[in-house]
Amino acid sequence: MKNEMDRKKVKYLNPKLALFEGGRDTAYEPMDMKGYYVFCGSEATGCYDDITDAIAEANAGFGTVMDGSGQYIWKKESYRNTNQIMRISGTLADDETSSLETCIETVLDYNGYATNVKKYLSEGMDAAEILENNIPDSKSTVLVNCPDEALKYYLNRDIPVIVMADNNSLLLIGYNDSSQVWMNPQSGNVMKVSNDEADRFYDKYKRRFLVVQIRNS
Repeated sequence: MKNEMDRKKVKYLNPKLALFEGGRDTAYEPMDMKGYYVFCGSEATGCYDDITDAIAEANAGFGTVMDGSGQYIWKKESYRNTNQIMRISGTLADDETSSLETCIETVLDYNGYATNVKKYLSEGMDAAEILENNIPDSKSTVLVNCPDEALKYYLNRDIPVIVMADNNSLLLIGYNDSSQVWMNPQSGNVMKVSNDEADRFYDKYKRRFLVVQIRNS
């Protein structure tokens, strides 16, 4: 300081203190609302019962789709021009194993788990339930009439996509600009097919897909 302080004129301020002896925990009951919520930027732009409609809205507005529990389901983002999940190789379905069963087992193994899929299927449990119940902290989503472009979101994140096609189910594991990569349980091979050939196959089976994600991954 330029000059010496006059200590008699200095003011000392003491904050008022309050002693709180109660708990500081906040009880939170998570809400699991139904439907799919679309956010574009900082705005909520819609709520849909159909996940495919929600993805279409998010795709148009470079947005995000979340379910009622806050789980991210889909997000419009920049995708790589090409990607393939190299950890998944060909697996042949035998006479006693359906193609869907093989796909479920492959997805379980890819995520580090295994179970008796045949038993669950015989008991009437569907593929989405089997995956969600046997992969901890996961969310299964069934997509119907979903365009190929929307599937890139999952493949870009190395999430395999089960193509639900009755006795011809297969696993979508890669893509590039002109083709897609399948793991085909009927042949036991990993194969590349053109986008046109893939579209014809998907259309034949009503474009039904199944993905399982670790929550908020």
